Amino acid sequence: MSAAGAGLAWYMGIEKIDENFCYDRGAEQNTLAILLDNSVTDPSDQQKRDYRAGIGEAVRNATPNTKIIGQSTSKDKNGTIAPILFTLCKPPETEAEQEAIGGPSLSGARLKNIAAEAKAALDEKLDEMLGAVAVKEEMASDSPLLEQLQSISRYAGFQGPSRQLVIISDGLQNTEYAQFCRTKGHLPPWEVFKQGRTYRRVKPDDLAGTDVTYLMVESFRLPNKHYPHCSNDELAIFWEDLLYGSGADSVVMHHVRRGAD
Repeated sequence: MSAAGAGLAWYMGIEKIDENFCYDRGAEQNTLAILLDNSVTDPSDQQKRDYRAGIGEAVRNATPNTKIIGQSTSKDKNGTIAPILFTLCKPPETEAEQEAIGGPSLSGARLKNIAAEAKAALDEKLDEMLGAVAVKEEMASDSPLLEQLQSISRYAGFQGPSRQLVIISDGLQNTEYAQFCRTKGHLPPWEVFKQGRTYRRVKPDDLAGTDVTYLMVESFRLPNKHYPHCSNDELAIFWEDLLYGSGADSVVMHHVRRGAD
């Protein structure tokens, strides 16, 4: 459609929601990115419920027409750039919300139906993404968490005046750049780490305007024989400092433990 045609369609109120339940608002569209670290060992049922709860809270807090992006580090997709598994939007549910984003006039009943369809589609996508954590063959051997944070920060789709980022990970970076907690000296305090060569290579773009929820998966106590060089608290503090140091507006850490099951 030509620019003139698009403008006329907008004026006539016939703009259509797309197949991903989105109204395209370009740089003005808020975003919510979900990054699932698939190197986490055998999460418990309690932990997987906590994953859904953390994502659900972020979705509820998202504004109407927020673009939701799902990314995972499952084995066949492992790399320094986590691919996009899905993109869906959270459509307006009321006439007031529809008006606020400049969408076409639709009845409240129609908006509720669209919102229900979008929720069902998102639930299905999340089931697929989270279901892979129970499949041993899908587990990633490496954990390029720093590189993937950098790639998210540079992703053209992760823009907008307000951004949310949900990270589900044990925080254990494991690449040629760094092996957190496994190799002595690879997880120094943030003030030291940010001065080093590794950070210069993997430094994310500015995260200003981003609220981060970090679901820190703690399936075992640190230090241990496999990871003798840090504690759980040191690892969580490092990531919180790194995210704030990269410009994030807020960082909320949730410690996701195995639970009774």
